[in-house]
Amino acid sequence: MRFPNISDVVFGHIHHRYEPRKIKGIIYHARPLGYTYEWQMVDRFFHTYPTYQIPEMYHLRKRYNAIKNESAWLKFRQSHLKKKSFCQRSHYLK
Repeated sequence: MRFPNISDVVFGHIHHRYEPRKIKGIIYHARPLGYTYEWQMVDRFFHTYPTYQIPEMYHLRKRYNAIKNESAWLKFRQSHLKKKSFCQRSHYLK
């Protein structure tokens, strides 16, 4: 094995979830996160910082584009990125 310390690989670019598969001793997990503008983390950011809300909050890309370079958003994202629930899809998509 070329990289003996690797036991799991998680990838999310594909848009489907699959049960973990073991190939040559490595477990592969397909866990798509969706696009950043679809994350619940964005919903929670706007709830926490309502001053950043825009009139078209229903438009996921527009509301994300309004904050994507804001330092408050970048700090919020960095501090919450490891929390799995924040990377789930927005309630707007359900």
